[in-house]
Amino acid sequence: MENLSPDFEVNRLSIDCDGTLNDTYYFFFTNCELCRLNRFIKGARWNLGGEDKFIVYCFDWQKPGIEEFVGNAATIRVIPFDRCQNMLTENCK
Repeated sequence: MENLSPDFEVNRLSIDCDGTLNDTYYFFFTNCELCRLNRFIKGARWNLGGEDKFIVYCFDWQKPGIEEFVGNAATIRVIPFDRCQNMLTENCK
């Protein structure tokens, strides 16, 4: 078995997320994948990195439904649905 350096973080490999930047994990819930959100939140709770290290993006109408589930494991950031819809409508003409 290969020796791993003490700096290697095995738990980083188990976070189901959409991207990372500067040791922060990002998850986009815009397509309502509850199973993936569940894995992301479990990973956040396992890593104990604090809610600032785990960010969930969702549409404004989704936030009330996931706030209780996410709790203090992650920070929820909102994407205004009407702004996204307007952008897509304009780009599809």
